[in-house]
Amino acid sequence: LIQWLQDPWENPAIRSFALRMAGRLRDPLLVPFLLRMAGDAGEMPELRMDATHSLVEMGYDAWAVPVLASLMPGEAMVTGALVREIHASDPDAARDLIE
Repeated sequence: LIQWLQDPWENPAIRSFALRMAGRLRDPLLVPFLLRMAGDAGEMPELRMDATHSLVEMGYDAWAVPVLASLMPGEAMVTGALVREIHASDPDAARDLIE
């Protein structure tokens, strides 16, 4: 899983799968890889979003908010499910995200 996460030459669909599985597995050893992927402005936005989604799914909402803000500036739409997950642990951050 980690090999797929960090290999920039791997098929993006496989990397996306690995990123989403990381969130479902909830293994804390995967968090540094998710953080690197989410925070890397040179990565594909879709993969950064997958990494961010997994961070939220694992309970690292506060770390995900700055990435979401950079990926969806201004009037861009934020998914309701993601806002709901963030709101559960940090209502102010969720409000900031959608304003």
